[in-house]
Amino acid sequence: MDRYVSKRYGTHNWNIAALVQLVKDGQLNLQPHYQRNDIWTTKMQRGLISSVGSGLPLPTFFVRKKDGKYEMVDGQQRSRAIIAFCDGDISDLEGIAFSALSKEQAEYFTKYEIHVVLLESMTDQETEAFYVLVNSSGVRLNRPELKKAEYYNTSFLKLCAHLAASSGFEALRLFSDRSAERMNDIDFVSELCASLIYGVTDKKEKVDELFEADIDEKQGKKLTDEARRIFALIGQVSPEVPISQTRLKQKGDFYTLFSFLHIHADYCHEQLVYLFRFMLTAMPHIRPSQEECDTFKRYALACVSQSNSKDARLERLSIFDDLFYNTGATLTNAQKDVIHYFKTQEGRVVNEANVGTCRMLTFE
Repeated sequence: MDRYVSKRYGTHNWNIAALVQLVKDGQLNLQPHYQRNDIWTTKMQRGLISSVGSGLPLPTFFVRKKDGKYEMVDGQQRSRAIIAFCDGDISDLEGIAFSALSKEQAEYFTKYEIHVVLLESMTDQETEAFYVLVNSSGVRLNRPELKKAEYYNTSFLKLCAHLAASSGFEALRLFSDRSAERMNDIDFVSELCASLIYGVTDKKEKVDELFEADIDEKQGKKLTDEARRIFALIGQVSPEVPISQTRLKQKGDFYTLFSFLHIHADYCHEQLVYLFRFMLTAMPHIRPSQEECDTFKRYALACVSQSNSKDARLERLSIFDDLFYNTGATLTNAQKDVIHYFKTQEGRVVNEANVGTCRMLTFE
């Protein structure tokens, strides 16, 4: 292509009626493979409709023409809001539905013009790169959504999405529906998978390498089997108090628990129950301002100060080992520290118990 002398787009004015009809006729694809999910809240959609009703302009829509049809490169969320209003699924901010508009008002809405830039003669790769470009300049797309656009066809992304949607992971309820819509669950699973291959690393350091290099079928099966094993083990630990109601739901804590259970593959259900009960009791005492128990303070600080750094992750994992994987003949310093803290500060008795191969703590 000759640069600076050839234009590969055209500008057009469509109206809302034409936009809606193209979508309903299957001529305009609102969600090509590189697009993110439908993420706008109802309030955001209603706000856009009110903007149209107030006569304000909407931002430009970028549409690609391909094989006689169209795909929405930028404008998916706005388009969905418009269609939802026309279909009667939402009202505007004043509670006015499309069906309640007068004939004149309805005509104004359907004939409302939107500015469309029609992208022409662009390859799939060029379109994906353009999508990332227009959404990287602000805060419109988050990291996992940009990764989807760039690596949508990789085995690693497909594996992470599959694991995030698995019953074992979803049952843990680590992410709200809203957060999952922004693909934050997939993003976190990618970090967990990276830890299975590379061990503890700085946040995202090895994840990007995996996206770039991708994985083969053998690696994919190994990752899937191990991740599912750990998810199932955690999911079975306490039906009475689900993990989603504890601090172990937090990314830093869960990453530590996940890594711990991967490293110590011999850890059994009974041992995990002791770990979980300990954490339930210890939770209120784990805080950065904790001056009476150095173990709790160090763990808390590693959760809030550069919590996704390799050093902080290794610090948390080391404390987990000291507290929950003591295979020695005597208590670790961390276990002694906890016993002393609860005896002097809470007047509680903490006993030691041999659970499998580990010497662990239990509360009376």
